Amino acid sequence: MLEPAIGIVLQRFEALAADGDEFLPLVMILCSILHSYMVDWSIRGDALCVAARFGQLTTVQYLVDTGAAVQHENNKPLKLALAHQHHQVAELLRSRGAYDDPQA
Repeated sequence: MLEPAIGIVLQRFEALAADGDEFLPLVMILCSILHSYMVDWSIRGDALCVAARFGQLTTVQYLVDTGAAVQHENNKPLKLALAHQHHQVAELLRSRGAYDDPQA
């Protein structure tokens, strides 16, 4: 029941990030709601991908600190950070266990 709403929230994250806005407050609210309803935590990985893609360092830090998997979808957050030249985000992800794909 919450999945469509979560998808809408992630789309909103992308719109905010594309405009250069920090979306950490929304991520914190979403994580709180997910915890309350015991929803699948993989959504944190999806939010981490969006944050990494747009260089949202503070949001990436928060998500990683609260349990987002840095190796989500075969290190997709790191790949997105690197593809979009967000080197600080990439270094943070590497320091938390993400790794470069040697076959990429």
